[in-house]
Amino acid sequence: MNIYIKVEIKSRELESRLLLALVAAERGHSVLIGPQARTIEATVNGTLKPGIVYDKSLTPGPEKIKAIRGSTQAGSLYTSQDEESGLLEEDYSSFARSRFSEETLGLVHKVFAWGEHDRAGIVSMYPGFKTKIIATGSPRVDLWRHDLSGYYIGQENRGLSNYILFPSNFGGPLDNKRLWQRLKFERLNGYYQRGVDEFSQYNLEVYRIELLKYFVKAIRSVAKTFPDTSIVVRPHPVESEEAWTAHLGEISNVYVIKQGSINSWIRNSSVVVHNSCTSGLEAAVNGKPVIAYRPQKSEFEFEVPNKVSYQVETEPQLIEVVGKVMRTGQLPPDMDSECINHLISNRFANLKNQLAVDRIVDEWEKLDNGQLSISNRWSKIKFDEVCQSTKETLGAIKRLVALNYSMKYHKFPPITRAEVTDITNRFRSALKRFDKVKVRLLDERVVLVESR
Repeated sequence: MNIYIKVEIKSRELESRLLLALVAAERGHSVLIGPQARTIEATVNGTLKPGIVYDKSLTPGPEKIKAIRGSTQAGSLYTSQDEESGLLEEDYSSFARSRFSEETLGLVHKVFAWGEHDRAGIVSMYPGFKTKIIATGSPRVDLWRHDLSGYYIGQENRGLSNYILFPSNFGGPLDNKRLWQRLKFERLNGYYQRGVDEFSQYNLEVYRIELLKYFVKAIRSVAKTFPDTSIVVRPHPVESEEAWTAHLGEISNVYVIKQGSINSWIRNSSVVVHNSCTSGLEAAVNGKPVIAYRPQKSEFEFEVPNKVSYQVETEPQLIEVVGKVMRTGQLPPDMDSECINHLISNRFANLKNQLAVDRIVDEWEKLDNGQLSISNRWSKIKFDEVCQSTKETLGAIKRLVALNYSMKYHKFPPITRAEVTDITNRFRSALKRFDKVKVRLLDERVVLVESR
């Protein structure tokens, strides 16, 4: 079959998408990985032959619905897994309302859930589509597993080791898009019609500014207290690295680094300090000491990643606990491990047994209708022309201008041949698989994965 995998944020998704592609190619399928215009939109205008589409969300805005309709009408089958996940909240219902709808679920063929928590949440909200929702687990979580630890051997982190990691989940004042741009995007895509409170977004922005203030002060204090220890601040993919640097100022042992995957930064850290961040969950799964710094309580905090972490409320408490971890490698003992294990197992279906990537390919193969294997003539496809055509077809240029995106900000910067080769070889080494799979770059943002 032809399989088309969309990547929106390279640093967050490329590695896991490539692992998924390797598994599919191992079974004889041809897989194309790339951004929206070079995958989904190229199936709409017929540049790519019909195949399985793998999207990263089903947010029911007009452009999304148009893309799904166009792709399926052209003969492709549509599948998706929401990369934002909604796993940070106890109640999944508000996330399900904003990210799914009867219409989008009716158009697609399968939705892959991260675990029982989000599967049950979607089914509860949209019971008519129960058979379409499958708890396969997420390819991103495959990279958290202990049997993938070999993937990280020899992976460089700027020469840094045993550092204190501050992964950021603030967005807001650090976001590459301004508040008014985010509000406009949400309005255009119907978020406020599906239960999101438009004016609560202003309160959220104020909270994030306050929280940023506390974290800037805390990072400076930790850096001063532990001058011989490196501090790594990892901006969220939507955040500006330059903004973080400006807020913190020049500190000799503090590094603001956005490059590389968050998985590697967590694996090589001594302790992780966050607030309401998915990285807290990943660190807990990896057995890392993880601290939730909560200098102010708020309705906007996400309880789940904080619950799997050792919680502190003041800067002195934070420094005391970080110091204990740096000395002993251990957090204080008073944590509810039973509760933590339940939260984690309920949200991630693929921490044990079969990888999520294998489960997803199993589900794709069940969809094969005999019409999805017409070969593409890759040498004849000029992706620059595809991009231009699809932009004109679906109005992408108009959207970019309307939202005033900065051309300096790319969620999906170019991929290099060396980068793809390195990722592939590390997966081969870690899993002892994929020797009969070939990977090549068709374009600076397009990867083709096929069997030899």
